[in-house]
Amino acid sequence: MKALDGVPEDRKLDEAAMLEQFEGDRELLLEIVGLFLEDCPRRLTVGRRAVAAGDMATLVRVAHSLKGSAANFGGKAASAAALAVETAALAGDATAAAAAWERLETEIAWLTANLEQWD
Repeated sequence: MKALDGVPEDRKLDEAAMLEQFEGDRELLLEIVGLFLEDCPRRLTVGRRAVAAGDMATLVRVAHSLKGSAANFGGKAASAAALAVETAALAGDATAAAAAWERLETEIAWLTANLEQWD
């Protein structure tokens, strides 16, 4: 993996930890990264629509899914942002969920930029 210059510490990915998550199987890790990068835009679209519609149930599902995916790759900032969306949506707070969603979009952009650096 190539390092991204200027990436804040909580947005950096730990290759060794990620490989450990996948029992050292680099090919499997790369396959899962590819699937995430392919599927992420769809999930973000569904989430944006849920925010716009005030559909908290869908937003909970999307945020939960993104939280788990981000955690698989050590994306601490993205996972924390997804948890904030999930928590606000579970509470039925559409305003807080929308604000948290904006942060999640930023964090997912950083995560995907990091993951796209994989060889």
